[in-house]
Amino acid sequence: MAVPVFATMTAGTTPVRRMKVANEAVIAASIVGVLFLLAGRAFFSVVGITENDFRVGGGLVLLVSSLLQLARPQKTPYVDNGDIASHENSLHGATPLGIPMVMGPASITTIILAAKSYGYLNTFFAIGLNLLIVWIAFKNSKYLLDLIGEKNMKVVAKLASLVLISIAVMMIRVGIKNFIG
Repeated sequence: MAVPVFATMTAGTTPVRRMKVANEAVIAASIVGVLFLLAGRAFFSVVGITENDFRVGGGLVLLVSSLLQLARPQKTPYVDNGDIASHENSLHGATPLGIPMVMGPASITTIILAAKSYGYLNTFFAIGLNLLIVWIAFKNSKYLLDLIGEKNMKVVAKLASLVLISIAVMMIRVGIKNFIG
């Protein structure tokens, strides 16, 4: 889901800038993923958050983020002059790409549940492998953009936002359903 968004967000940027954004996204996602692997269950316990609370809250964040992405006019958010034109036009990979698109509520919940079921080491390697795949996909997104075309990629990004909205609604529904029992 994040690749079409990444490709349209970085369309028109230099390859160096595109890689910087990809690296920022994957590093941010890695840090959050490993932190929740190591301390997620304890953090939830200390602050009194259940997995269902996180599902509902994360679903709401994903819903709002996806709605904003869907409603946002599709313009290249970065002027490719080698410099960041202004803070408003700057493009950063940590958010919304790294968090919540790559490492969002569903991923974090999956990490916590996987650690319980498969162990910390297996889950750690799974996080690393998945993020390597994301990084490779981001790195090669220009080829996908060239193949599909920028206009069509924008359509795919909008469709991905619709799918993310559906996933967000499902997360909220499941979280509420589990509250009710």
